[in-house]
Amino acid sequence: MLLNRFFLLVSLITVLSGCDSNSNQEDTFSHSLNLLEYGIPLSLMTPDSFSVQNSSTSLMQELKVTAKDYLIYVYGYDMGGQVQSEKSRKLAEVREDPYSDFGAIIQEKKNGFVYSIRADKDTTVAYNFHRYFRISNKIYHLTSSAGGRRPPFSRQQMIDMFKATENN
Repeated sequence: MLLNRFFLLVSLITVLSGCDSNSNQEDTFSHSLNLLEYGIPLSLMTPDSFSVQNSSTSLMQELKVTAKDYLIYVYGYDMGGQVQSEKSRKLAEVREDPYSDFGAIIQEKKNGFVYSIRADKDTTVAYNFHRYFRISNKIYHLTSSAGGRRPPFSRQQMIDMFKATENN
């Protein structure tokens, strides 16, 4: 009887330890999308089913990668700036935007951040991110969209998309 309870306890612990309530990046976005075929030396983790819209011009590279509950814009432009200065400039711009109320920085890395905002006279909290990479003499700016989507992305969805851009 004691041996049966021991095995039951071990089995229960094994099953429970396999359950993780936090979203796992590999489970969330299982496909690695290499953007090199669009002339951008970056990759993103995406859902299995996605679409890419290329709106690049001779002045700027622009991709829109979409799926259900997923939206990442990729912009590439020639610029002499540094990643840290671009991030600082964008953070100041987000905080000082006269058309929205800045909420908080949700997550911050050396080359980007996730934040919350509310549009003026709106109680809905929206989330967005900005991340920058410098490759050769180009700056690549990856972002999503905080506005224009009803309902907006959740906090966790935005964090997952931010994480989907980090392996570059």
